[in-house]
Amino acid sequence: MILRLSAVLAVLMFTACSSWFSGKPVKEPAHLTEFAPSAHFEVRWHQSVGEAGNSVLQPVVTQDAVYAANAKGEVVRLQRADGRQVWRADSGFTISGGVGSGAGLVIVGGDKGDLAAFGEDGKLRWKAKVSSEVLSAPLAAEGVVIVRTGDGRISGLDAEDGKRLWMYERSTPTLVVRNHAGVLLRRGTVF
Repeated sequence: MILRLSAVLAVLMFTACSSWFSGKPVKEPAHLTEFAPSAHFEVRWHQSVGEAGNSVLQPVVTQDAVYAANAKGEVVRLQRADGRQVWRADSGFTISGGVGSGAGLVIVGGDKGDLAAFGEDGKLRWKAKVSSEVLSAPLAAEGVVIVRTGDGRISGLDAEDGKRLWMYERSTPTLVVRNHAGVLLRRGTVF
């Protein structure tokens, strides 16, 4: 009992005296600055399109629409002003990456490498297959749909018909962290 009490007292003494041994004065926390909010935010509308499951399915906002998807395979177009549903289309596969847009297309990718491109009117334009699971939103620009897949490959498909134009691949490390990072296109270069 005395041994336990001695050990507890020793720990407390070293903890309490740690600033005394270092010779540095204990710093007080900085005072918070008072500020007045200069912006006011409010929810204009709210719309549920379904569950995302284990995927990260972020909507994409264009000038007059919001496109969203759910894991069941549905793609939805909502009016940007009021959230009213304009159309709902079925991709036919479990969506794991999306929603991407550009070049007049709305694109989603699936967990088995499926890719579907819809027109802004909700009609299916084309379907294609890529090398593996699509984890991020595809990008469409300059006539090319760019897709990053879970196996580390980046593919460029023709925005008109979905045919593969090119593929970049490199050796994948033994240990890979699953992530949903997409691609960027700047001055004709994919990052």
